[in-house]
Amino acid sequence: MPKLEFERKLRQLMDGYGKKLGDIITILQPPAGRTKLGVPAKGKRREREVKRYKNPHTNEVVETKGGNHKVLKVWKQEYGAAVVDSWMQ
Repeated sequence: MPKLEFERKLRQLMDGYGKKLGDIITILQPPAGRTKLGVPAKGKRREREVKRYKNPHTNEVVETKGGNHKVLKVWKQEYGAAVVDSWMQ
């Protein structure tokens, strides 16, 4: 009997607020990656943007999302970090 009473009271409450069963399910079980308040879950970093460097001496192009690229490291040792950073397009 308590289950039927709960369901009756829940339906009355939903009617009182103009909510449907789908709304209640969304509140209690939000889509993945979202909190119950509809705010994106923390911990997800934004994707890094691609940086493009062109060596004016060799016309070689390097595209990377980070500064850990092998060719980029060699260039920075050979020409200096400030000079290589100026090659960014």
